[in-house]
Amino acid sequence: MLLHLIELTRLLCSPTLLKKAAPIIGQKVHIYLTMRVCYFPNVRLRPKHHFLEHYEFCITVFGNLMRVSTLAFESKHRFYKDTVAKKKNFKNVTKTLTMEHQLAMSAFFVDSLVSNYPIVVNGLPLQSVILPYDISACVSSFFGKEFLTTAAFSEQVTLHGTCYSKGTAVVTYSGSPKKLEMCLIETLIVKGTDCYAAGEFWCGDVWVSLR
Repeated sequence: MLLHLIELTRLLCSPTLLKKAAPIIGQKVHIYLTMRVCYFPNVRLRPKHHFLEHYEFCITVFGNLMRVSTLAFESKHRFYKDTVAKKKNFKNVTKTLTMEHQLAMSAFFVDSLVSNYPIVVNGLPLQSVILPYDISACVSSFFGKEFLTTAAFSEQVTLHGTCYSKGTAVVTYSGSPKKLEMCLIETLIVKGTDCYAAGEFWCGDVWVSLR
């Protein structure tokens, strides 16, 4: 019986397998299971012994089973098991699993579709652009003159899925509930993966009226 099992294992684990070998494998599986029951009548068959009976059909449908993997299913099943264990919501399990799976897939696709690199429209070398004196002085004093030789200028940049352009107002600070600092973009400067905005600064008090 052991030699028969070794021959069956070699057939199933072979790198290439002809379709006409499926009936031979089915016959050998039947012989092995019959011998297993005869020689060990007091030892019950395992579920995996039953799975062997389906190998012949699976080979005719999928081909060589060495090329078929269940790891994708096991990985997805692990996600659902972890979700149930963490949420501990047993009133509507299917709804909980559906919502958590959709949120996870949405986060995955957003991370894969939205680029972390700035998308520059009509970018020009910063040193070839004549900037207003106050903006040029601000950039030079903050970054240094060498920064002007390696950075790029643009009036429209898309970063992390958000489009910034000249005339856009950006909140720069709102740490205090009654203070608000904003910048009206005049120039966008890009260097590598970093994007900077220069423009008119505004700071004021915020008064909330409750009616």
